[in-house]
This record gives sequence, C-alpha cells and structure tokens, in this order.
Amino acid sequence: MKQNKYEKKIDDELDLHGQYVNQALELLREFLTEARNNGFRNVRIITGKGIHSEEAGVTIRESVIGYLDGKYQWTYDKSNNGLNSGAIIVKMK
Repeated sequence: MKQNKYEKKIDDELDLHGQYVNQALELLREFLTEARNNGFRNVRIITGKGIHSEEAGVTIRESVIGYLDGKYQWTYDKSNNGLNSGAIIVKMK
C-alpha cells in the first residue's frame, strides 16, 4: 500500500458539525489549549464545507480559519487523496 505523502499522525480531533459559530469557536479555543497542554503535535478540526449552512452568513469553516490565521500553522486536510477538504490540520507550536 502506497503511503499518502500528506498524511500526518493526528493526535486528536474536534468535530464542529452542528454547532453555531460562537459555540464552535469556544470549543475550538478549549480544544487547542488542551492539545497544547497535552503536548500534541497535529490535531484535526472538522468544520465541514459550509455548503449546508442554513444562514447566509459566516460559516464555521471561515470562522475557524479566521481564528487560526496568525496564531497557528494550518492546512486543509489532504488525507484520503484530498477528498476531506471539510477538515483542517493544525500544527501545534
């Protein structure tokens, strides 16, 4: 079996599906603090793509990216041959 060059060992995962943006950001802050305290290197944040959002406002995905920018190094999850673009991999500092 050929290993995907994008795959990283994921230490933990947070799924934000079904949350409101403000709830998702609070859960994200708590999760990242706990991940840092546990010495994790890479974590996955599942945001979804925002295509089923009922409101025409800012999606969880956009809010998470806005929160991470400038604070954390992150990339879209490219595991499963790039099919999982509704998730983000965060490299903990």
